[in-house]
Amino acid sequence: MPHFISTLFKDRFFRILFGYYLVLVVFWAWNNLNNLTDTVSSYIFGGLYPLLAVAGCIGGFIYSRKYGGWRSALGRGIIFVSLGLLAQAIGQFIWTYYNLVLEVEIPYPSVADFFYEALPFLNIAGMFYFARAAGAQFSLRSAKNWPIAILIPLGLLLGSYFFFLQGYEFNWDSPLTIILDFGIQLGEALILSAAILTFLLSRKYLGGIMRDKIWFVSVAFLIQYLTDFSFLYMNSKGLYVNGGVVDLFYMTSFLFMSFALIFIAKYQVERVQLEARAQDVAGAWRKRDKVATLIVQEQARIIGPLAWEEATQVQGLSVDKETGEIYLLEDKPQEILERLVGRYERVFGQTAREVSRDAVRRFASELPDAEIPAFLR
Repeated sequence: MPHFISTLFKDRFFRILFGYYLVLVVFWAWNNLNNLTDTVSSYIFGGLYPLLAVAGCIGGFIYSRKYGGWRSALGRGIIFVSLGLLAQAIGQFIWTYYNLVLEVEIPYPSVADFFYEALPFLNIAGMFYFARAAGAQFSLRSAKNWPIAILIPLGLLLGSYFFFLQGYEFNWDSPLTIILDFGIQLGEALILSAAILTFLLSRKYLGGIMRDKIWFVSVAFLIQYLTDFSFLYMNSKGLYVNGGVVDLFYMTSFLFMSFALIFIAKYQVERVQLEARAQDVAGAWRKRDKVATLIVQEQARIIGPLAWEEATQVQGLSVDKETGEIYLLEDKPQEILERLVGRYERVFGQTAREVSRDAVRRFASELPDAEIPAFLR
């Protein structure tokens, strides 16, 4: 069994979501085998499966606290994706309310469409922070990567336009309809662009424990895009039915996005057996102590308080969380700083080195060569 699957099945929340998903699959199959699409039974199904997105959203908010919430890139990425799940769920609940309670066809545009319109912006924001955590920004320092960053979004936007909007008749009596038509169609292309760019731009740098986690999020975004594409295509051809195959796709995409948030959260600081060390850290705070502190502070921008937890597991360091300062307890600065960066490299691979180098770039030149590893200069 792949590692990420075994990791997920150990999570109680995952098992509950997956069990609920299987029950809904049986319900969906029963509806379709008995030709109950576009009936009350299918509308009930349409009101039940968004609960997967609600559960994923709640789980995401809880998991984001592990990374410091708004204080870290990963925390913000999780929050924005969670809000995207919530927006989708609310839109679907409104859709169900019109069909099941009011028993009328939902108008267009409606309140539901405003929540659907918010989804691309929320997901792009989430993917931006995941890309930052993955080290995509380091690839953009090379001019040769800029064509990728420009051409992929441009190509997908043009493709979406010609596929869905070519020959579009502009009715300026209803500008809101035009905005929603273009926003929903082109927003999906931007979501896919963000996922592809995160993968391509970070593949050189992202490694360690977080590589599979963040790439799994990209896969979840791809599944969501394919789901939205299938809805837009079938709806444009008049083939969409309530409770049909597209709703099964949406239910599955909610599950995968929830899985992605759980998978990211399944990270614990690996504890090591530290040797006895001196506890007296009084005295002058030296420049090499500042280097260590700057590294931890910058890593905390990515993974929040877990960066400080990782630092406590480095032999030769003392962490003062109250003052936010790090002290080197042994006269082996190069070795200790290498161990510190190595802790983060275990989590993020080459990205961790680049983040650490950026953190101390301006300060490193003030220290002699014997005080700091060469890769930090």
